[in-house]
Amino acid sequence: MTLSLAEKITGFIMRPAETFREVRGESFGDAASYFAVLLLINAVLSGVVALIGL
Repeated sequence: MTLSLAEKITGFIMRPAETFREVRGESFGDAASYFAVLLLINAVLSGVVALIGL
């Protein structure tokens, strides 16, 4: 069964062991795409903080 991103997030928070078992078969490409999204979010937030001058 394929989990959506929201289901994965809540699963890792609420029931991490079961969720890790469910996503064990996913490919490296899936992990890389999630990592790229996290990098983009981090870049945007870092840019906002730099512009504000905190």
